[in-house]
Amino acid sequence: MIRRFEASTRRSEIFTGNLEQITRRSEQITRRSEQITRNVEQITRRFENNTRQFEQVTWHLE
Repeated sequence: MIRRFEASTRRSEIFTGNLEQITRRSEQITRRSEQITRNVEQITRRFENNTRQFEQVTWHLE
């Protein structure tokens, strides 16, 4: 009976450890995703600025 309890306790500890590892990895992925989103937003703003500058130059050349 004690051995079953010890085995069950050990499985629970392993399961808890796995959940903690999954949680940490999920948090890392979330932070990376947020960073990528910020990078895409920055690239989009640069692209829009470059497009406006190009349109101004084109307008002056006409």
